[in-house]
Amino acid sequence: MSVRLLNETHARLMRGVRGADKQRGLVRRSQNWIGGTRPGNAVYVPPPPHVLEELLSADRVRVVAHERASVAAIRLFEQLPHHPIVTVASVMRLLDVSKPTAGRAIETVQAAGVLEEMTGRKRDRSWIYRSYVDQLRVGTDLLE
Repeated sequence: MSVRLLNETHARLMRGVRGADKQRGLVRRSQNWIGGTRPGNAVYVPPPPHVLEELLSADRVRVVAHERASVAAIRLFEQLPHHPIVTVASVMRLLDVSKPTAGRAIETVQAAGVLEEMTGRKRDRSWIYRSYVDQLRVGTDLLE
């Protein structure tokens, strides 16, 4: 998958439909929002794209630079924006790896300061990419 392929696919899917004249096949560069007529009266305004890009870039460097970095840990990090809460079982499915490999990938990403264990249990634990989720929560009543 590449951005070029995604853009071409988007352009093809947008042919002949409502919004076909609206930047089809391009990555959005302007702020978007849900509800309302502008960001000022919107129900939800997600963080600007550059904020998440900066967070992801900085966190990726932390994972790659970690002394125990592995291909599985880096692949796990790349899945976190789509799956910000994970378990060992979900990582096994996402990466198609064994339980020990999934566990080591989680441990590495956690040791790099990116994942945080959220259950407080010894078994059946879950981890959250908290800084990413917190950025998505800004401006909502979902803040803890």
